[in-house]
Amino acid sequence: MRGIVWYKNKENGFEKMRSIMHGYNKMGINIIEVRRGKEEIIAVYENKDIWRCVPVSENRRGLKANVSLIERAIDKKLVNLIIYPATVASPYNAYSFYGKDCEDE
Repeated sequence: MRGIVWYKNKENGFEKMRSIMHGYNKMGINIIEVRRGKEEIIAVYENKDIWRCVPVSENRRGLKANVSLIERAIDKKLVNLIIYPATVASPYNAYSFYGKDCEDE
């Protein structure tokens, strides 16, 4: 399974990614590799799942995932143009939103 945590606010995105990593740890699924960059985290697990945490931007076109976790603060236009088309990997796909709406901040 491939998952992407999309963020507008890096702190929110990285916190969501940490909670995913914690969840895998609680299930006893070990991380075999973690790559951290200035704006991105990639975690590869022993069950072959890969989670990526990235900012939403035009240059993220081409990423593919089964599951997208989308920060609610992300503009709907970017969700439609970049995130929905990226969440098409077989055999299944799903979307979920996290965080506060822009208006709540």
